[in-house]
Amino acid sequence: MVIFSLGFISDIHPNLKVLLLSGLIISGTFNIAMLLVHSFLGALAVRLLHVVGDSAYLIAQRIAISNLFTPTRIGGNIGVFNTTTTFGAFVGALMSGIVPGYVYPFVVSGGLSLLGGLIFFFLNPDFSPKH
Repeated sequence: MVIFSLGFISDIHPNLKVLLLSGLIISGTFNIAMLLVHSFLGALAVRLLHVVGDSAYLIAQRIAISNLFTPTRIGGNIGVFNTTTTFGAFVGALMSGIVPGYVYPFVVSGGLSLLGGLIFFFLNPDFSPKH
């Protein structure tokens, strides 16, 4: 449901940079917020808010890919992005076995998301359509 709402918002306000950056910030912040959770309902609320950030990032990623590549290359390039995302999830699952505790893998993931947002902010890429 969230991803459909964000897709509609991106149609109204098509600034991909804002959508991508806000997704990374929301996702990272609520991953780190797991440090403050002491109940099941609190964990559920924080994780649901984290998913809002992930949804914003995924919508912006797909739109950026469709803007940057020709229609004949979009499918393959989305496949490359999905492969690297899946590989990242696999490596993250392996690393969570190394990082002690239940909450700290979330903190590491949130920190990496915020770092990615910071790098993205300073790189300021151009996502205008290329075709």
